Amino acid sequence: MKSPKSHAPRRSDGASPSGVRVQSVDKALSIIEILSRHESLPLAELARGLDLNQSTVHHLLATLHQRGFVEQDEESRRYRLGHALVGLVNAFLSRSDLFTAALGPSRELRDASGESVQFKVLQGCNQVTLVDLAGSNPIQVRASGAHGAPDLHCTASGKALLAQLPADRLDALLGSLPLPRATAKTITDADALRAELAAIRDRGYAVDREELYEGVMCLAAPVFARDGQCVAVSTVQFAKALQERIEELLQLTLTAASKISRNLGYVPHGRAHLGHGGD
Repeated sequence: MKSPKSHAPRRSDGASPSGVRVQSVDKALSIIEILSRHESLPLAELARGLDLNQSTVHHLLATLHQRGFVEQDEESRRYRLGHALVGLVNAFLSRSDLFTAALGPSRELRDASGESVQFKVLQGCNQVTLVDLAGSNPIQVRASGAHGAPDLHCTASGKALLAQLPADRLDALLGSLPLPRATAKTITDADALRAELAAIRDRGYAVDREELYEGVMCLAAPVFARDGQCVAVSTVQFAKALQERIEELLQLTLTAASKISRNLGYVPHGRAHLGHGGD
């Protein structure tokens, strides 16, 4: 089994925003991040993934266990995330206007389409999923296990988020954003990506044409806050389909995004943000 590697976010200078990083806290958070990507792991596997000795990791796990953030199976002795984290997440989401505004329309989109639905925001150069609903169709599209891998350029949600950024922020982000190839259809040229983003702004939605996974497509529409700023995207993922099915899913996705925007207090002036154009 390949050892899990920590992908905790880092500044380029290795420090926190204040210039100080507490090593023990950093290591404990790395444990939580690694366990979030696995059903459970033994102590030795965690230690290898963190490049730490088992004694140090054991002490960190003991503290996390006492706080309920980590649990240990009595028989296998493997570790998994604890239920205390669920309480923290629920408390955060209960105060999140975005989550509250998006949940109902996202469920409607999932039920009407039968496909997997997500609601995402942009944080730095990464996408963060606030709502993740599995569809009822036999082929389910789930998030990639490659945590932290750049995917803004090769997903409908990522491209939709990029397309709505102010020009100065987009320039800064694209200047440092790697464009790795995931499939033969991935856009890896910066100029081609800029042209794609301009087209997305014009038509009001983004399409992933098997750019991250072969045989998998995705549609994403921007969600706007009261001030007219794009704050998130509503997205639906599905197996490669004929144009008629894509058009059906597009209308459902645009409707969901529009409902979420209205829930956030956005009043559109015309249909500039939710236009329907050709690919």
